[in-house]
Amino acid sequence: MKKLTFFVFVVCGVLIFLIYAKKINVPNKTDKRTAAKATEVTVSNKDKVEKVRIEIDPGHGGVDTGAQITADGTVTYEKTLNLKLSLYLKTELEKYQGVTVSMTRKTDKNISLKKRVEKAKKDQADALISIHHNAKGSIVNAKDGAYVLVASGNEKENLAQEEEQLGANILNRISELGLKNRGLLRRLSENRNTYRNGRLCDYYAIVKGGINEDMIAIIIEHGYMDNIDEFQSYFSSDEKIQEMAEKDAQGIADYFHLLKDSHKAARATIKKNIKITTVKDPKGKDNTYQTRSYQLSVNQ
Repeated sequence: MKKLTFFVFVVCGVLIFLIYAKKINVPNKTDKRTAAKATEVTVSNKDKVEKVRIEIDPGHGGVDTGAQITADGTVTYEKTLNLKLSLYLKTELEKYQGVTVSMTRKTDKNISLKKRVEKAKKDQADALISIHHNAKGSIVNAKDGAYVLVASGNEKENLAQEEEQLGANILNRISELGLKNRGLLRRLSENRNTYRNGRLCDYYAIVKGGINEDMIAIIIEHGYMDNIDEFQSYFSSDEKIQEMAEKDAQGIADYFHLLKDSHKAARATIKKNIKITTVKDPKGKDNTYQTRSYQLSVNQ
């Protein structure tokens, strides 16, 4: 009888322990991996993003005029064009639900590149988008078309891939106006500076700053100011600049799956092949080129 009582006591104790263990649900290594994977899916599912913070950075400003062109007797500075397009872009983005837009500058003043990144970080931006216009130089053999400058992936490769995806969406939209899609451009440090992992840093301070701050940070080069035909076609009037800003906004909205009203928009998935240029020296002698296919989700 004593043996039977002891056996019942042991069985009851085991049952109580199992019930308690189930309640506290102590995770094992497999649980941790599953939980991490679920978190990644939630974060990457742009349909679940309810609020997005965008920091627009009008490039140059103040004594830093950027590129320039004289057309019909009037000098236009890049800094002015960048600011005008940025203000239009802010207005266009604010037409979408759940979007908060901040700017690194709203007037003609010079701000250091470091402070631009710091401002975006302070504003908790999901993306820092720097607005520029190009001019012919030595790093690439081009005199027209649009580029988006992104991180190399030498540090935080996943973040760099998100920049590529955003850039591909924007290029897809602005090319609808007829502007040539020159693709994505990476540029590596020319003074051998490295990230903490020992790999070469990105050259552009905005892009490098974004990587250091765990934030998407890209630069859009909206065609060449010193190409008179391109300038006249896309930047010579407020109406044309506003149209370009609208395409920028559409590309950003495509990436973040933003909507203008409460009705779910029809969405198409398209495949785009985008050229990627990697610049390794200021003369562009050792550039490498590749083409990558991107799946873009486009609002109809």
